[in-house]
Amino acid sequence: MKRSVELREAEYHKLADYETWYWWYRAERLIIRDTIDALAMPAPARVLDVGCGTGRNLVAVCDGSTLQGFALDRADTAVAMWPDPIRQRGCCGEANALPYADGSFDLALCIDVLQCAGVTPERAVREIARVLRPDGSLVVLAPAYQWMLSRHDDAVHGVRRFTARQLKQLARDAGLHVNRACYQFPTFFPVIAAVRLWRKRGRNKRDTVPTSDLFHVPAPVNAMLFAMWRMERWAVRRFGAPFGSTVLLLARKVR
Repeated sequence: MKRSVELREAEYHKLADYETWYWWYRAERLIIRDTIDALAMPAPARVLDVGCGTGRNLVAVCDGSTLQGFALDRADTAVAMWPDPIRQRGCCGEANALPYADGSFDLALCIDVLQCAGVTPERAVREIARVLRPDGSLVVLAPAYQWMLSRHDDAVHGVRRFTARQLKQLARDAGLHVNRACYQFPTFFPVIAAVRLWRKRGRNKRDTVPTSDLFHVPAPVNAMLFAMWRMERWAVRRFGAPFGSTVLLLARKVR
């Protein structure tokens, strides 16, 4: 058990490194930014990042804007990684029981959180709805399709995956109005699905402890993958996608 915990903490530090340069995380930040830019936000707006991890997404979202970022995560390892700009307005807490008063925020981010062990999706979304102000918005990114659950998910504490329909239902059950629910990364989906299914069938039986699918790629390959995603980005924003490896949800708290 101790070895497993240590390795998972090692995965956390690996994630913190990859978030700075890996094409996937750069793409996720732009998806979040695109979604927020389409909203009519007050100035200044208070933004809560639920389960913010290292805090890099929140810093990127707030940088150069009038948004005031508030960080929350349950893991001491994550809190220790928070950069100074968000540390002052951050706290250690649970997504299932947010330590904030009703109607405290104009926007909430929930990025790669609802799938995690220890999080009850229904409770977490209801809590987020509670702390949103009227007309406040929720942006969710979550991994898609339960059949893609693999050793990667085990390594990053993921125990469930979602369809767009399931995320919409979670939002509606919490009293939120769904503005948009669609898939992301459709171009990359066949390869990602194939890798996940291959690992799921146990062909890597020597890997007794689960590890994530993150692996180092040369800078030119990383740049090429990001350029491919940027071409996909326009089409997905305009037409949506019928499938993908990630689900994006945008919902609003009605007055």
